[in-house]
Amino acid sequence: MMVDRILLDFSTGTPMFRISRPGRDVSSTNPDDFLLTENSLTFRPYLSGSVAFGGAGTSDISISGFSASPIGILKCSDGTIAHPANYFGRILGSSFSTFRLTNNGGARTIYYWLFANTLAA
Repeated sequence: MMVDRILLDFSTGTPMFRISRPGRDVSSTNPDDFLLTENSLTFRPYLSGSVAFGGAGTSDISISGFSASPIGILKCSDGTIAHPANYFGRILGSSFSTFRLTNNGGARTIYYWLFANTLAA
């Protein structure tokens, strides 16, 4: 039986990122069965949000508080995978102060999670 092991969610207004042990469903398992959660010290969600695009374009998001380039995860409302031909995000400049989302497709909402990269700090 297949179980869901990864959860990315922002529906409650609080970013959630969880990975469960093999064979354990991430939505119903005991907290001891999580390998990684949003409260992990080395991989904590620092900033999350979404941008609605009416078509192709870019959106710059001001960010602060990072001492190393953050790690980002993107999810799209139409189910396409992040790729330069579809959509992608990148950090601009050496001060880690701007996160740019680029949409090369049609209308969609892109959800993003930026994680403080304490391993590189």
